[in-house]
Amino acid sequence: MQLMNSETMNFDKETEQLRSEFQKLMRGTIAPKNGETIFDAVHRFHPDGLIVLDGDITKRNLYQRLPATNPVALATIAGKKGEAFQNARYTPTSLTESDIHGSVTGAKTRFIAGSELYAQLKQNVADYELTVITNTGSIKGSPIHAEVDAKYLEGLGVRETDIAMETSSTNTVENIAETILLAHDRNLHKLIILTNGYHLPRTITFYRSLQDDDLYEKRLDHFFTQKLNETLAKRGMNIDGFFTIVRDMEIEFLSAESILPYRNKRYLNLIAQWKNSEEYQKRLNSELRGYTQLIGGTYGEKINL
Repeated sequence: MQLMNSETMNFDKETEQLRSEFQKLMRGTIAPKNGETIFDAVHRFHPDGLIVLDGDITKRNLYQRLPATNPVALATIAGKKGEAFQNARYTPTSLTESDIHGSVTGAKTRFIAGSELYAQLKQNVADYELTVITNTGSIKGSPIHAEVDAKYLEGLGVRETDIAMETSSTNTVENIAETILLAHDRNLHKLIILTNGYHLPRTITFYRSLQDDDLYEKRLDHFFTQKLNETLAKRGMNIDGFFTIVRDMEIEFLSAESILPYRNKRYLNLIAQWKNSEEYQKRLNSELRGYTQLIGGTYGEKINL
């Protein structure tokens, strides 16, 4: 399947070089520069520098980036929910709203960006087989997050029949593992994982740790082995079988911030203001703590930076 004709392949060389380098970094085939961590490196490439260069905001650049594999699963990694008091229902949180734990995550942007990708891919190829996956179950006192997000996506134009809900996971590690298994169960050959830019380093490191037996044992074994093994057992599968699925599936990561300006340029200013806010810096520091714990094999424990 060809999404774009040859005339649209005239990418700025710098953009293509950044994309190529970023993909190699994600796969672990090149090391971060000058001893920087992957956290530093991802924020050097993503989200603004990867696609949005010199104010050139064109949809063809974004959609040409996406490999043309069909069928595809688009997974929007969920954030915690906030309550929209004006209509007494739960929704994903905006760039300025706090979730039920008082954290500003901008989760709503992931679903707006996801609906944008969905609409464009469906528009370019009428029979494009695309399943949008929402994930995470519920925590005490709140509804099942995947159901909340599915309803929100429907309101943004995603067809109900194109949405699959994963309701078992309760954290990012389980989000990724359960989403990969759901995509595999549905015979979806490519998975696009969509989250916010600040969340990418930790998410990518989780994923890379699921590709390597040694990294898994060092970083994640203590954290969710029992639950993952129980999930696999229900499928008649062991951890080695899961590793094979992870390694065989084509997976790409995208940030909501790198997509939203293609929907509307006003998001450039909104995102810039958000990144300059005290709340965003707190969120970034929290992610850095989690990333530091993850690479040190102490994820889930309290540490001081």
